[in-house]
Amino acid sequence: MTRHIGVSNYSTALMAEAVGLSAAPLVTNQVEYHPYLNQGPVLA
Repeated sequence: MTRHIGVSNYSTALMAEAVGLSAAPLVTNQVEYHPYLNQGPVLA
């Protein structure tokens, strides 16, 4: 059994799709984060 569901490197569009398809809440989205890659929309 799975208690928590997380994803990795999902864009905002993929995250919205995953939320719509999952009956359980998504707990985390692990993303690459550094000064040369703007992840502002994903982090918001």
